[in-house]
Amino acid sequence: PRIKVLIVGPYDEAVGSFEYYNYLQKLTQKYSLQHMIIFTGNREDVATIMNNSNIIVHTSVKPEPQGIVLLEALLCRKPVIATNAGGAAEIIKKYGGILVQPSDAEMLSRVLLHLILKKNQMDTGEHYPDNYEKLINDLDPENKTQQLMNIYKSVLN
Repeated sequence: PRIKVLIVGPYDEAVGSFEYYNYLQKLTQKYSLQHMIIFTGNREDVATIMNNSNIIVHTSVKPEPQGIVLLEALLCRKPVIATNAGGAAEIIKKYGGILVQPSDAEMLSRVLLHLILKKNQMDTGEHYPDNYEKLINDLDPENKTQQLMNIYKSVLN
């Protein structure tokens, strides 16, 4: 009863799926979940939303090449659930998190329930992702700049 679900992102014709947004709105009303589900639309304060969330779920049904949202969530040290496709799968396998099959709502619900129940018993020192230090190192601007410079130097030689 205390759970709030934020559905964050655009749903206009150009970027998101207006039909899917309408479908979710109808389901929310059909099951009287308006008090639990909040459709935020596109937001600029993503870090604030993530830092105030307990679990981040990214359930793209089409493989994405780079999951920036996932990296942001992992950097916020949040448990992340993502679909096992494209860049999302690579990111989760490398840094930690939980993968579910695209469009498998039953599997997603089991994983969410497990994490919610676990959260109630969780030690506050337990952090996500599993490889946080590797994530920080891999995304460090100085390291990335040096890697890029090394590539340029090798091409010039």
